Amino acid sequence: MEQVVSHCLNCGDYPLDRWMVARRIDLDDEVALLHSPEPPYTAVSEPLVHIRYYLQSLESEGMLEPSAAADVLADLKGRWYGERTLPTLVTLLQPYLSEADHARAMQLIADFRRFRLKSHDLVAFIEGRTWAAAS
Repeated sequence: MEQVVSHCLNCGDYPLDRWMVARRIDLDDEVALLHSPEPPYTAVSEPLVHIRYYLQSLESEGMLEPSAAADVLADLKGRWYGERTLPTLVTLLQPYLSEADHARAMQLIADFRRFRLKSHDLVAFIEGRTWAAAS
């Protein structure tokens, strides 16, 4: 079983895996989130890796300077993971965005599920049946 788990965690086919191997993220801190104590265990905060991916999107669309993204990320990284929420992110971004860019950034946040890499990686992992290749 350990061999299968090791193979699945190091397959390199998923964004989180690539970021971890490239040492772009500290996996424990990047994926932590707070959720409600009762089923369906609704997320209360966002993993830093989702926010990182969102900020990269803002950068690639020319809405956010890399230094501003780094400032926002550093602020959030310095917080307890339960405080890494979308409302906090919106507040931190406000000084860095023009009015037009702020409106576009809010559109992207309204559909934040596209930035939830943990979910996307899990679906791809299950669909790819990576564990079957390890046996």
